[in-house]
Amino acid sequence: MAAGQELLHNKQKKKEEKHDVEKPKGPGATPSHFVDYPEFEFWFSRFAQGDLDLDYDRNSDPKTRSLTDLPLEVFKNVGEYLKLHERLKLRDVCKDIRYHVDNWDHKVTEISYCKSDNWEVRETSIYYSFDSYQQHNIPSSFHQNPNSFLMNILNFPKLQVEELKIDEEDEYWEKFIRGLDESNRKLYVKKVDFLNRNRKSKMDLHFMIPGVKRSKC
Repeated sequence: MAAGQELLHNKQKKKEEKHDVEKPKGPGATPSHFVDYPEFEFWFSRFAQGDLDLDYDRNSDPKTRSLTDLPLEVFKNVGEYLKLHERLKLRDVCKDIRYHVDNWDHKVTEISYCKSDNWEVRETSIYYSFDSYQQHNIPSSFHQNPNSFLMNILNFPKLQVEELKIDEEDEYWEKFIRGLDESNRKLYVKKVDFLNRNRKSKMDLHFMIPGVKRSKC
């Protein structure tokens, strides 16, 4: 690898001498021998195959394609096979991919809260169950707490939840609502069910987009 780096350094030096390139100066200036990783990977691969021609002109290379170059319908069809937490990971790759993922229909049919930070999210036929102690269908290394997972799901700007079920409005529920308020997010829910028949106080739904249907089980 050291030999490859030296060859690349010599190539860059010859290029500067040929075109009389002035070396950058000042704090934050990029060293003249700097090579980014894709460039290094390209030349290292050539050197590893015994091709040491430093005069190769990369302008003749075919254009590099990325995932976002796929036709929109193909990209969307690929997304149909991804689970919810996989879409969340994909969303964080770059702004272009985030734009496409945000426009998918994520089919979150139900969000349920029981008590003591115990949540359940249903995505059509798949359900994610998690509390402070265990998680189902979610990689343990992906989210450190249920509240974090919920807030990430709600990052989807076009998310429309079919039904929200609420059992207890305890300290964990209040923490979740504070998180919504601090992030200026609103929930779009078509139907809200209150599972606790003995609740007496009126439910505060200020965090929801107006127009939801309310009911009691």
